[in-house]
Amino acid sequence: MRVQQFEVASASFQPSSDCIKIVSANQFSPTLSIHPCDSKMTTQPMTEGFPNTASVLAIIGGCLMIVAGMLITALAVFVIPHLSTSLFHNATGSLPVQNVPSFVGSILTGFGLLGLISGIIVLGSGIMLRINPGQSVVFGLLILVFSVLSFFGSGGFVAGAVLGIIGGIMTLRWRRPAAPAGAPPRS
Repeated sequence: MRVQQFEVASASFQPSSDCIKIVSANQFSPTLSIHPCDSKMTTQPMTEGFPNTASVLAIIGGCLMIVAGMLITALAVFVIPHLSTSLFHNATGSLPVQNVPSFVGSILTGFGLLGLISGIIVLGSGIMLRINPGQSVVFGLLILVFSVLSFFGSGGFVAGAVLGIIGGIMTLRWRRPAAPAGAPPRS
């Protein structure tokens, strides 16, 4: 019977040499035998070179805001002004009935454009956050502010604004990992 021992090398896990053994009667049919180890795993905090999750949330939120802004703007420009005036009842008499669809369309166009512009800024900030994580505070503030502002323009079906707010907060809380001793400073 032949016994082979393998050592697993990892930065955070150092098992003893008797943790994993391959026991084999011949070399063609090895049998894996795992024994409990006495060593303990050391946990190390995971630090990334850039805020990955935050930027992905901001990018997804920005895309949802853009889609919602385009939908509201298209609806306001192409559908509402062409509605029949018989759908609107003018009880007060202060606004002529024939102007109501155009009035509602112009207001919705403003809301749609606000959502569209907010989505473009959030999407661009999420992409720039991946490219230049050194400016994470600036991009985090842009993501957070324009995600909140997008609520006035539909909020990217609300889910886009919520994802953008979470991504902005995560970006503002992210800190660059400390450089190892003796490493050249990052720019």
